Amino acid sequence: MSGDKKEMDRPEESPAVDEVPVPTIEGLSQRSQRGLLALAQAQASGGSMAGDLLEETLESVKSDLDGQALGLLEETLDWLRESGLYEVSIPLLEEAWSSDLPLDFQGRVAQDWIGSILFGLGDEKGAREVARHLTKRAQELGATFCSDLCDMWLEWGFFAEAESIVRFVHDKMPGESSALFHLMICAKMRLDWIEASSWLTQLDQRRVMSGAKGADPAIEWNRGLIAVAQRNWDDARAAWQGVGFSFPETDEGQEPSQDYAMPGELSPVRLKIDLEIVEASEGRLPRSEVVWGRRIGPARVELTGIPYFHPQYKSGDTLLVDGVQEGKVDFNGETYPVSPVLDVWSPSPGETIKFYGEQETLKQGITLDRFVQELGERGWAIVHWTRMVRRETSAGKPLLQVALYLPPDRQAQAFNELLTAFSSAEGTPRLYSPRFAHLVGEPVKPHRQMWEALGVRDESHDEVKH
Repeated sequence: MSGDKKEMDRPEESPAVDEVPVPTIEGLSQRSQRGLLALAQAQASGGSMAGDLLEETLESVKSDLDGQALGLLEETLDWLRESGLYEVSIPLLEEAWSSDLPLDFQGRVAQDWIGSILFGLGDEKGAREVARHLTKRAQELGATFCSDLCDMWLEWGFFAEAESIVRFVHDKMPGESSALFHLMICAKMRLDWIEASSWLTQLDQRRVMSGAKGADPAIEWNRGLIAVAQRNWDDARAAWQGVGFSFPETDEGQEPSQDYAMPGELSPVRLKIDLEIVEASEGRLPRSEVVWGRRIGPARVELTGIPYFHPQYKSGDTLLVDGVQEGKVDFNGETYPVSPVLDVWSPSPGETIKFYGEQETLKQGITLDRFVQELGERGWAIVHWTRMVRRETSAGKPLLQVALYLPPDRQAQAFNELLTAFSSAEGTPRLYSPRFAHLVGEPVKPHRQMWEALGVRDESHDEVKH
């Protein structure tokens, strides 16, 4: 596949002006309700919220909530979340967290506070900072509270932030099986397979002592994953069979060297965006992207698409994937579960090459689409990103963006002949790549000059070479 089917996570959009719900919260004054409605309408229309109105409304709401039953605070927070008024709800949540409230409600406050920043504002860095800020108070609220909080943070992928509180739980409740399981998960997410194996062993021992019966699918899945990461195929296959996977029969006396599934099974994977290594793009960055692959084992997927935001991943990489489902993708009438990627299990030996150009007319973009599609159908791993991730040249025109994965068994010269024939036709765009020019023995300088003119950073020296 050419890898042009993607899904990207973006923050939720605010409701339109005519969809803003009118606050009818008994217990809030008319002043507070008028202020909330005005703020919601200003936000929905795309205008800025007046600082004085925001401050006055927030103080009015706080005054109304003072001394009232928790139900009023809960109803108010629900309305604020639905309206996307996080500038009001987040200060309320911060104040509530510092208050003497029942533990179950404090758990809801922590969830809403972090969730509002993470999903409402789309600020993962800020959400992680809040999670770390909550740690000290969470420990004061006890090990049971921390254990429940840890479940939430792990679900949201805050593994580093969860590890400190789960270690606290383990110290206070050393025989707690959930803490041992969580510690195994945290070690797994750090790709520390030796430590993960150690926690798994302790978890097994605890289950034996407690008289647990039968296999736990979640434990067996992680046992298989840890074994695959360490290339321990006997343990991996035993764990997979415990989960319910079956493997083809082998010839008499022949032992399979790996675990494997049916070849060619489509399997989309989710690559989390790392803001420190992604390629910069115009607009707001998503939290992740989904790229197609082929399942080659319960915990391994061969990447067939070409990621946009992840230069460290290449088509042909064998990826280690986790067993949780992170969304679904519909394709040709079928629905495929999305697996989160943990690491590159075996790197591809080829190289990803980027081409850029300038789109003068809409027809050029359509023509390039057809060219890429034809090559994809002929077995080339190639993707056209121009409309999917819009960028502009220095002249303000659409920047043409094409990526090609060149495996060792395909010659750069063969692709060059196809590209030359395409570019020489009337009405077709020109594409430039210093790296590709070097591979086919063409002068590199003109390509570098064109990249500079287009406003593209010259990656020919520092892009990852494979």
